[in-house]
Amino acid sequence: MATASTSFLLFACGAALVAAYVRFRADRSHVAALRERALREFGECAINSAQPALSFSGKAAKVLRTEEVGGARGLFQRTADYSLTVYAESEHGEVFMYKWFSKSEKPFIKHLPGNPNSKAPAAR
Repeated sequence: MATASTSFLLFACGAALVAAYVRFRADRSHVAALRERALREFGECAINSAQPALSFSGKAAKVLRTEEVGGARGLFQRTADYSLTVYAESEHGEVFMYKWFSKSEKPFIKHLPGNPNSKAPAAR
């Protein structure tokens, strides 16, 4: 026969498991929304250059690899230290790195020179 303290302990453990599961689901949903926003902004990203090889369009780019870092934090307010990095190849065969941060209003995009098939002029 279980004592009152054993029953309370079992109840507390069960409640903690339910709370952790609910929290886990909420965190996953929050991070999924951040990922969706980052990928939408990647698709809208465009760089126009006088040198066509250095132009970039997120809509036309071929995604080579993505990297995600971080997740949701906080008990009552959802804040996230989340970033998404996308390595993509432009329609001209150039490789670009696009980095989106949840705590920054402006994403970062950079041409990555050194691609053996690069059509961009060499840096001087």
